[in-house]
Amino acid sequence: MKRTILALILLLCCAGLVVFIRVRTDGMHKRWADKERASDLSLSRNRHASSVVVFEFLGGGFKPLVADFYWVRATTLKAGELFEMRKQRAARGMPDLLEHVHLARTKQEQFELYELLRNTTFFDPHFEYAYFYGAHLLSFDGQPDLAISLLEYGLEKNPRSGMIPGLLAFIYYYFKGHSYFKQAAEYAAMSYKNSGEYSSVAKEVSTLYAAGREYGMAIEFLKSVLESSSDPATSAEINEQLKYLYVEKHIAELQDLVDRYIARYDGRMPESLEQFVSLGFITDVPEEPFGGEYVLTPQGKVVNQPLKRFAHFQNLREYIPEKGFNKMPQEVKEDHDGHEHVHDENCDHDHDHDHDHEH
Repeated sequence: MKRTILALILLLCCAGLVVFIRVRTDGMHKRWADKERASDLSLSRNRHASSVVVFEFLGGGFKPLVADFYWVRATTLKAGELFEMRKQRAARGMPDLLEHVHLARTKQEQFELYELLRNTTFFDPHFEYAYFYGAHLLSFDGQPDLAISLLEYGLEKNPRSGMIPGLLAFIYYYFKGHSYFKQAAEYAAMSYKNSGEYSSVAKEVSTLYAAGREYGMAIEFLKSVLESSSDPATSAEINEQLKYLYVEKHIAELQDLVDRYIARYDGRMPESLEQFVSLGFITDVPEEPFGGEYVLTPQGKVVNQPLKRFAHFQNLREYIPEKGFNKMPQEVKEDHDGHEHVHDENCDHDHDHDHDHEH
């Protein structure tokens, strides 16, 4: 009987503690929210700032409880609208993965979501999915910088994560644009190296490097992957990717020579690529990896014949954040090995000297 009474008292104490924590945190959050509304602070505040200063003294056993409280608050933000949307999407047979992405949030609600997730990860810094979840929502809400801030904090706490740098790579490419392709590729490479759930794959890393015209880095990365590969099929696929990268690298270098020659000689075209060898600019015209050759078209473009290039590199470069992909200016077909081949009767396929789109 005494044990039963003691157990009941202990249970009541625990329930009282949970209620106390909720009341205190609700009060703190309300005071903070009122203050933010009054001052209309922007969302670009320092990523280390947090509205939570109490509970920092709590022992390790209590912090996961507080983290769970904030996680529930974050994932149930706008729960009523979310429930209605889930019913509609279920009726249409649509998946509900990260369905919060499709909810419209005000600027204040975006700020509140960020704070709830920062508080969650403050008390449980190794809860990787909280960073992953929150950064997705914030980036699709038009707050990629805030998403990056959350993820970089997460990567600082979880340096071996494959999930967090993989999402950073996606956000830098998809939301930040051309100036950040190299950062996107570097985070993708980190994600691949760390591996794990939602980590980047080797082809994604090399493609991002190529989209940023960092062909040398893409080639070196794939070479390192090839050295550690023991699967013949994987090795064959990597070698095929390397050939496409070498084509882009060679064409970029040769096109640079052509453009400089034309600029130096008042628009006069070189007679052929072999002229650069006779002038001493290069020791030899590079060998075309697929067994063809590089030629100079009457329009002043360097191409390989037969024309065989991976059009996806250009397609990635032509992506403009918030506008989507432009249509390819030439017909693109896939062959049996899954690579896109560019077919252009005028051999006027633009490549590394495309005009960069402003974003």
